[in-house]
Amino acid sequence: MCSNFFGRESTFEEIDQVLGQDGSATTFRSIVLFGFGVIGKSSIAAQYIERNMEEKKYDAVFWVYGETAASLRQSFKDVALRLKLPGAQPNLHNENLQLVQNWFQTTDCKWLVVYDNVEDDNLLEPYWPESSHGTAIITTRSHNLMHKFATSGLEITSWDAKAGSEFLLFLLKDNIGRDIQSERLSAVELAEKLGGHALGISHMAGLIQRRSCTIAEFMRIYLKDPKRLHKSELQAVWDVSFGTLERNSRAFLGVASFLVPDNTAQDLFENRQGHDLPDDLEFFLDDSKFSGAMEPLLALALIKWDKDARIFLCHRMVQMQFRSFLSLEERQQAFDNAVVLVYNAFPKQSDSTNKHQLYHQWTQCNRCLQQVLRLKDNFQEERRHSEKFKASSLFCELLKDCQRYLYEINAFQELEDVCELNLLSVETLDDQEQAIDIKASTMSHQASMYESIGRVEEAIKLNTKGYNMRLEEEPRKGGFIGGFEQNLGYNYNTANQHETALMWFEKSRVTWTAWNEKEGREADWPTVTKKNTARCLVYLGRYEEAQSLLDVSIREFKQDKPLNWAMLAFTYFVQGILERRRNRPEAAEANFMEAQNMWFKGDQTRFHPFNAGCIYKMGVVCLDQGKVETAIKHLRDALEITKFHSDAMPVEHARGLFKLSEALVQKSSTNEGEDDGSEKEVEYLRDEAEKYLLRRDKSATQFGNEDAYDKWVPIFWR
Repeated sequence: MCSNFFGRESTFEEIDQVLGQDGSATTFRSIVLFGFGVIGKSSIAAQYIERNMEEKKYDAVFWVYGETAASLRQSFKDVALRLKLPGAQPNLHNENLQLVQNWFQTTDCKWLVVYDNVEDDNLLEPYWPESSHGTAIITTRSHNLMHKFATSGLEITSWDAKAGSEFLLFLLKDNIGRDIQSERLSAVELAEKLGGHALGISHMAGLIQRRSCTIAEFMRIYLKDPKRLHKSELQAVWDVSFGTLERNSRAFLGVASFLVPDNTAQDLFENRQGHDLPDDLEFFLDDSKFSGAMEPLLALALIKWDKDARIFLCHRMVQMQFRSFLSLEERQQAFDNAVVLVYNAFPKQSDSTNKHQLYHQWTQCNRCLQQVLRLKDNFQEERRHSEKFKASSLFCELLKDCQRYLYEINAFQELEDVCELNLLSVETLDDQEQAIDIKASTMSHQASMYESIGRVEEAIKLNTKGYNMRLEEEPRKGGFIGGFEQNLGYNYNTANQHETALMWFEKSRVTWTAWNEKEGREADWPTVTKKNTARCLVYLGRYEEAQSLLDVSIREFKQDKPLNWAMLAFTYFVQGILERRRNRPEAAEANFMEAQNMWFKGDQTRFHPFNAGCIYKMGVVCLDQGKVETAIKHLRDALEITKFHSDAMPVEHARGLFKLSEALVQKSSTNEGEDDGSEKEVEYLRDEAEKYLLRRDKSATQFGNEDAYDKWVPIFWR
């Protein structure tokens, strides 16, 4: 019998009864494996897959990491790419989700998907198969998921001492001492101390083999250890193996215990660029020493290494037990070491080619995102245990860079969490100048988030607070001050206070020009500020001045290396707004199309609100031209995107609903006498538009024109 399947045959049979014996169930079937943490639920799911792959029961099997929104997104990206679905790309998270869901519904393959370590049913819901066939397994600590998602549930419990001892004896069948009775009694005692945990038993079997001792001899050594009296039996047994590790192995395991448990890329440990490695990680630079550090960790099953996928895995139980084994000072060092590795891998806003943006670095940001969020969660956990646990300046800088990326991809819930933690983290820094710098940047990111979700008054308050912090700095940093002045400019644009907005843009121009002169550069101001000022001038009706700045902005953005596709797309969008106001709908349509094309040059994500804004505007100007069928198509396409964001951005969805109703009215007026059912749809669309607008403006009374909606839309895609 394979050790992977030891003692699990009855469990596999119960899963088969629910999912079907041969994977060919005609209806969608699912099961929840629930039980306490680190009890072996994931291992059972993996073993079930292994057995059924050997029997060729399924054509396709997928493993989805279900712990966080980021891990779910990443997993579905991997599935879409693995299936080579047309249109699948690394950064197209919502598109990848749709592609995989469509595949689940339409494929003739027999498939199984495992959602591992699910903690939040709301996170899982969008990723749950929308299919009438196929099979799924959920592993979780919560039995409640069984009622919401699954056909059935199965509680997984640890082995009792007898079953655990039989597993240990099975693993050590070639290393058992001559006194069989003594070995059996010792095996029962050890299994009992390990609480019947299969992972712990497997790990201890590896340690006993490595020491070339009998089970009875191992137990005598363990029982003599006085430190075990002050710890739980489970922790004490784990500590025996941790205590055998040499310095380099301990340093690696310390880092691994703070990173993503399921799939840490080997590249993270091979990166030679960026911040210098701490002394205790210098062995990473020597292949021989690195291999030597890995050997005992692999032998003891403390980590696993998938050479083909080039990833390391460290079980959550091992992570938890090793962090508990370390002193506070050692945990702090291990955490700081992990931060250095992730910091070196994550792109920097401050790099000269990035210009405080990360648009052309999204692929690498996405690769690192789960690690940053894991560090965030682990830092919070450590701070709950001890206020002496501190954030390093590097950790705060890493969070700051991650904040920018999360803002750019519209991941507002994660952005809010990261910003809140960073504001707490900077309070632990000794360098007050750096603390103020990071705090001000974090407030700026929070403000950008609030503006995007319609809370512009809060955005203005935060940017004003950050601006005043910058003004108090000595010496003053003109670039940061000019940045806040620009932020306040487009905040006031969104708040429909365009004269005030122009005042702030003018302040930013003066500040930037003076700063560049002081630093020995050309007396100029940033292209992005020129573009934002042009947009403000459009809303003030000063079209010639706006056009002049837009011409300059387009020329300068095109000269950027690498191409700043996002800012160029925003500029064409403003040009489209200007052309429509000049009553030139054909030119407006061309510019909105160019804005979308430019966006796709870099991002290619269909589900970003900016893309929805481009499609919506194309629909609007097509309607202006009487191209009703084309307008209806564009507006329906835009609604497919805005519905994804309708909880956080209800007005964007509302205006699309309203404008589609207008397009359908125009269509029906040209088809008099024909009952195409559009009258009922128009009524429904108007009702829905009002409902969504009232979510943003509870006192709204006007629902019958574009401006009633547009005045609430962020200026970037208004």
